[in-house]
Formats: sequence, C-alpha cells, structure tokens
Amino acid sequence: MWAKIKFLIKNRKILLFSAVLIALVSFFATLAAVGTTIGYFMSKYFAGKKEGMCGKINSLILKIGEYKVHIHHWVIGLSLFFLSIFEILPFHGPFSQGFIIGITLQGIFDYSDWYKIIKR
Repeated sequence: MWAKIKFLIKNRKILLFSAVLIALVSFFATLAAVGTTIGYFMSKYFAGKKEGMCGKINSLILKIGEYKVHIHHWVIGLSLFFLSIFEILPFHGPFSQGFIIGITLQGIFDYSDWYKIIKR
C-alpha cells in the first residue's frame, strides 16, 4: 500500500497531466459530437426529403454549356471543413468543425445520388 502511495506522490505531475489531458479530450470530443449531431439534423431539415426534391434551401446548380454541375451541400461542407482545419475561416473550433462534419455526413448518407456532380 505504501509503495502505491509513494508512486502516486512521486509521479503526481504525470498523473495530473494525464487527468487534464483526458478531461480536455473528453470536453472537445463532446463539443464535436454535439456539433455533428446538430449539423446533421439541421441539414436534414433544410435539405430535400429525397433525391431531386427541392428543400427549404435551393440546391446550387451551375449551368456550363450543355452540362449542369450540382454543387451538393456535402461538397460545400467538406470544403468548409478543410478551410476550418487550416484556420482560414473564423470558425475552427471543435463544435464548428463537428457541425460542418454533420452537414457533410447528411449529404453523403441520406442520398443515393451524392456522387453525381456533373450531368448532361
């Protein structure tokens, strides 16, 4: 028993650092998880119910000659995520990044045509 107490006293800085690190990781992971959940459901609310249906916010479709380029919201979300990782955007915290990930995941998981970007 005394050996364990001596070990704890001797290594208190390592133990304190480990406890703080675990607390910080848990805090930031929780923020990211909450952001992802909110982003997913907000995106689900504003997007179309099925492929090809208009949502509360219209899709971004660019007409280039005889082609239509559909900029899906998951593409926009993925772009925003990478810009936030490199701190180009002002929102680069764990909640904001989680929110953007939620938008991206909803666009990929809820639609079967998520990969169709260029159409004739």
